[in-house]
Amino acid sequence: MIPEPLLGLRLIISDLAMLEAQGRQYWVVGVGNGASRDAEKFGHEMINRGNVGLTVRVYGPHALSLNYVVSNAMRGSRAWAIGTSPWRP
Repeated sequence: MIPEPLLGLRLIISDLAMLEAQGRQYWVVGVGNGASRDAEKFGHEMINRGNVGLTVRVYGPHALSLNYVVSNAMRGSRAWAIGTSPWRP
C-alpha cells in the first residue's frame, strides 16, 4: 500500500469549536502471497477516503464530536492474455 496525496484543513473558533476536513488517497498494488483465492495477483486498487468532523466544547475540558467518513475504491487489473481488454473495472 502506497499513501498518495493528503489534504487536511482545520478551522478553530476560539475555545468553542473546531471544524476539520481531511482527504486521503491510497494506491494498493498487487496482493502478493497469502491472499484469498479470488484476489488478483497483478491488479491495483485506488482508495479514496474523506472525513469531516465538528467538535464543540460543552463544559470545561469536555467536548462533543461528530464525524462523517466516506470511502470508495476503484479497482483495475492488467489483462495478460492476448485478445482481452487491457483494463477491467
